[in-house]
Amino acid sequence: MQTEKKEIKMESVSDKYYTILSKRNGKALGVDVDSNDNGVLLSIADPSGSDLQVWQLKSAGDNFGYFVNVATGKAIDVIAGGTQNGSWLQQWEYMGGENQQWYLEDGGDGCYKIKARGNDRCIDIVGSSAVDGAKLQIWDDMDGENQMWHLEEVKKEAEKSVKKARSSSTRTKKTTSPQAEKTACTKTETTAKAPQEKPAAKTTTRKSAADSSTASSRRRKKN
Repeated sequence: MQTEKKEIKMESVSDKYYTILSKRNGKALGVDVDSNDNGVLLSIADPSGSDLQVWQLKSAGDNFGYFVNVATGKAIDVIAGGTQNGSWLQQWEYMGGENQQWYLEDGGDGCYKIKARGNDRCIDIVGSSAVDGAKLQIWDDMDGENQMWHLEEVKKEAEKSVKKARSSSTRTKKTTSPQAEKTACTKTETTAKAPQEKPAAKTTTRKSAADSSTASSRRRKKN
């Protein structure tokens, strides 16, 4: 019995960030190497938390969307606009072509099939491999686990807000710290200067003793 296909409304999932994880092996879909160049191949690897494995899903209208890599700013793209089985995936500057646009179909168990606009072929792991570095292609819908993906949401905006808050806190500490140091320094100098008043008192005492000695000598002469 053939399962009824259910297309997902793009508006319910777009404008969010995701790690795209294979149902078959739990590997993450990412850019093969850390490069902004057009034409870098896409592959799977163990999830690492790197932005090379994080994608923003944006709406392209008509219930289609496109995936932009957070680290490189490039979109998932079928090489040379291929429509045949076995056409590999790469990253490329978003040009608005059908080979860069996709729709989501419910695959059950919280998974999705990511299907190409214009030919309905699925993003598929070449050879159903589970090895890091295995490449990606489009292929006819075979209902296999190597064509099903979990979209695990990543809270990128929340992370940015936390970073801004931490940065602001650090700047506040740096601003108040020198003032505290100056206050401490002033208190130390005041404390250090206080004992210097004592010698002045001693000097006054010595002068008074000298005056007393002179007065005593004058009295003897008169006598």
